[in-house]
Amino acid sequence: MLFRGRLPLQPVEGRGGPDEDIKLQVPLEFRRGALRKDEQKSVAQGVRLVRRIGEVHPLEGARILDFGCGVKIAQALYQLDSPQELYVGVDVYDDMVKFLQKALAHSPKYKFATVPFQNAMYNEDGAAMTPDSTLPIDETDFSMMLMFSVITHMVPQDSAATFAILRRYAAPDCRLIFWAFANDETTEDFRDLNPKRPLLHAVYRRAFLNGLIEAAGWKILTEAPGKERPDKKALLQTHYVCTPA
Repeated sequence: MLFRGRLPLQPVEGRGGPDEDIKLQVPLEFRRGALRKDEQKSVAQGVRLVRRIGEVHPLEGARILDFGCGVKIAQALYQLDSPQELYVGVDVYDDMVKFLQKALAHSPKYKFATVPFQNAMYNEDGAAMTPDSTLPIDETDFSMMLMFSVITHMVPQDSAATFAILRRYAAPDCRLIFWAFANDETTEDFRDLNPKRPLLHAVYRRAFLNGLIEAAGWKILTEAPGKERPDKKALLQTHYVCTPA
């Protein structure tokens, strides 16, 4: 089942030492996540994730939109010389986006854009997101959409808007792949688990989140439980694959 458990880490295959193995090296200031200080392991994890994504939808010829892209998926695709037709990454982190635009300017398969949306964790002074908001890109009809560490940091209003926005950019056979803190361990529709660190852990009742997804015009194909957190049951993730309804 897709994304069940922790993805094993393996060294990035290459010709030389750790730095030489990484085809697209990214400064620490632009990397996020638990492995941000170990770029070798971070890229290896991204490579594993991309290979699993390829089991859901073929990468060859794919038109990929990565919403809240960060750097990991772009690094992994570039590491694998992935055969996608196009990868478009959008993120609120403007300096990071500018770095990626410059670093991959030589490849027409990669494009990046900054989105202005407000988020209490990542972009406190941004613009409000609505279902009618648009993305600063020209491309549409994406065959694959990715969202990693996005819904896990959003309030319901923004999650609903995100699903609606993405639906307008989806090809009829698109696959939307994402995960969320959505489970049956909580009786509340939504809870910001740690208000002192807003939206670090945005937890949803699974049925409530499923309703937001379906109301935006998506059909849920699979819901797979992620790695269990017996010490923090609220932080059970559900890994989703959806397609336009």
